[in-house]
Amino acid sequence: MKMGELVSAGDRAEIFTYGSGTLVKLFRKEISSRHIQREANNTMTAKAYGLPVPAVKDIIHFNGREGIVMEHIQGPTITNILRKSPHKIKTYAQKFAQVQADLHSISVTDFPSQREFMEKTILNSLGRLGHDTTETILKLFKDLPDADRVCHNDFHQENIIFSKNGPVILDWQEALRGNPIADVVHAVLVQEHPVPAPILKTSSYYFQLHNKYRKLFAKFYLQEYMKLTNTSSGQIRDWLIPVAATRLFTKVSMEEKDWTEKYIRKQLGALAT
Repeated sequence: MKMGELVSAGDRAEIFTYGSGTLVKLFRKEISSRHIQREANNTMTAKAYGLPVPAVKDIIHFNGREGIVMEHIQGPTITNILRKSPHKIKTYAQKFAQVQADLHSISVTDFPSQREFMEKTILNSLGRLGHDTTETILKLFKDLPDADRVCHNDFHQENIIFSKNGPVILDWQEALRGNPIADVVHAVLVQEHPVPAPILKTSSYYFQLHNKYRKLFAKFYLQEYMKLTNTSSGQIRDWLIPVAATRLFTKVSMEEKDWTEKYIRKQLGALAT
C-alpha cells in the first residue's frame, strides 16, 4: 500500500494517511527497531487496559524505514485548540489534568519499572552534575514512595487529541509503571522550560509572552490535578529534583539540558538554606 497525505512530521517520525481509517507513523532511519517495537507494544498494552489510545494494526517496512500502522483518530490537539482560542487556557488545562488523573487511577503490571528507569538515568547524570550532587539526588529519590500506576512519561498538549468520542492519548514509547506524581512533575517541567514562540521567533517580547502563557497553563493544570487527586504541594516538591535529573539523560536539546541543570542546582540550593 502507498503512503498517503503527510499529516505531521517530527524529529523521530513522519505520520501519513495509510488507507481507509488508518495512519502510519513512519520512523526515521536512525530510530532503532527496538524502540519502535516498544512503542507498539506499550500502545497495545495501554489498549488492553482499556485506556483511550489508538489501536495498533501492524508494523511495516517502507524504503528502509519502519512504521507503526494504527487507527486514525481525528480531532485537534490541545495545542491546536489553544492556538485558535487562547482564552480557553484554563478550561483545557483542567481537561488536561482530568485526562491524566484518570490515567493515574489505573494499576498495571506490564509497563517497565519507573523506579529502575529513574535510578539508572539519575546515575547517568553523574558526568554532568558530579559525584556529590548525583549522590544527593539519589538519596532524595530513594526516600520517595514507589507505586504501580500507569505513567505516560511524555504527557503534553501535543499528545492528546480531542476526538468526537473523547480524549485520546498518543505516543506511548516512554510509558512506565510507578508513582503518578513523578509523571505530573515531568509534565510541569516540560511547561516550565522556555521554548521559542511559534510566530515571530526573533521577538523577545513574543518569547516572554509565549512562555508566560505556558507557565500559566502549568499553573492551572497543576492546581486542578492536585484538587482532583488530593495531592499536596509538598508531594509535588519532593519529586522536582529527581525528575529533573532524569531529563538530563533524555533526548532533549542541549539548551534544555543547560536550563535543567541550572534548575536542579537552584532547587538543591533552596533545600540547603
